[in-house]
Amino acid sequence: MVEGKYLDHPELEEGDRSRMKIFRVNPHIDLPINKIECVLQKAIDLCRMDIIQAV
Repeated sequence: MVEGKYLDHPELEEGDRSRMKIFRVNPHIDLPINKIECVLQKAIDLCRMDIIQAV
């Protein structure tokens, strides 16, 4: 996620990136829908608070 530096979730990995974070998924198991929805909701909330801009 671009501007992931503003998102705080234990499943997001920053690595050596300064702006982006990634959410790893195992292609051999079902997607963790609840976790994905949580991360997306946090991103939407940041957009609503004008912390980040949706493009």
